[in-house]
Amino acid sequence: MLKRLVVLVMVAGCTDGSGGSSSSSSGGVAQSSSGAASSAATSGPPRTPPVINEVSARGEDWIELSNPGAGALDVGGLALADRTADGGVKLAEAVRFPAGTSIAAGGHLLVVADNNAAMPGVQTVCLPDAGPPTCFHARFGVTAGEGDTLFVVDGNDQVLSQFDVAPNAQADGGSWCRSPNLTGSFQLCTPTPGADNP
Repeated sequence: MLKRLVVLVMVAGCTDGSGGSSSSSSGGVAQSSSGAASSAATSGPPRTPPVINEVSARGEDWIELSNPGAGALDVGGLALADRTADGGVKLAEAVRFPAGTSIAAGGHLLVVADNNAAMPGVQTVCLPDAGPPTCFHARFGVTAGEGDTLFVVDGNDQVLSQFDVAPNAQADGGSWCRSPNLTGSFQLCTPTPGADNP
């Protein structure tokens, strides 16, 4: 059964649509009010992409992107997608992060999926029982039974990183996470959406 995935993002500060800014004490991801174009869509030097740090594909579906670096990581213009039937990147349903979106050092950006009514930009309806108060929504889902692939792509739709979700590998109520947090290999975990892995 195809699971739809929504990406939740922890937002430290974000544009409220009127030019002002709103903030959340959860920290981690920030969206500035600057109208400057993201460097992801230019031909400049490649950026270090965020790491796919945790994935939940059963029950509540979501993906956590994280910044293992020592400074803020600009993710404006980057996108998260799953795979097409032939194994390519499903760009038609990718969630694209707006210019000015960044992840703080050691911070997390959470995307919650399986949402046919997904709207662009930062959202406040996210996971009901855990995780940050703000997120991004995505229409695509993660296929837990048959396996899937998640891709981080740049502004030119070139793949920066990917994660293969093994078929039938995740137990109900669990997640795949990097352990140690940010740098380790993936293993079955107790979910920690928007927070450090054990």
